[in-house]
Amino acid sequence: MKMFFRKHIVAILLAFSLLLAACGGATPPSGAFAGKVDGSDAFIAVVLHTDGTVTAYVCDGLAVAEWFKGNANGNSLDLTNADGATLNATTAADSFSGTFTPVGGSALNFSVSVVTEPEGLWRLDETVDGVDYVTGWVVLPDGDVRGLTRGGGTTQPPASSDPKSVKGTTWVDPAPQP
Repeated sequence: MKMFFRKHIVAILLAFSLLLAACGGATPPSGAFAGKVDGSDAFIAVVLHTDGTVTAYVCDGLAVAEWFKGNANGNSLDLTNADGATLNATTAADSFSGTFTPVGGSALNFSVSVVTEPEGLWRLDETVDGVDYVTGWVVLPDGDVRGLTRGGGTTQPPASSDPKSVKGTTWVDPAPQP
């Protein structure tokens, strides 16, 4: 009789675990990821922080400079930024894929893989003459870089294509962010 109950308890626990994973109860991997956005010149970097938050940036080096912040929902990302652009993805252990939809544009597919510093996402926040500027760079494993500066109603190339050479620039780390 005890064996009968043990088998049922094990089966119930297994079913409950599978149900939690299917409902987004799984914790996404943390780390830095980078890759290209299909059908465009844009690069994408996504940082899944150890606390479950997400920082992402999509940049084509000309006009697209979209930042995203939010929370991972299990193994999926469903983010909308202040401009109305969206980022949706499903994560795996060391890569994930999804779509980026720019404001007024069509969904574009992307796939990213895990990277380590100096690859990934770099950011600089600064105020010049009372105007706030944010510069972002995406650095791919092959050394290719895309970056732009936004602020004061303008979008322009950054002072340097090498984020490490710009004072105050930081690599966006998977550790929890303020």
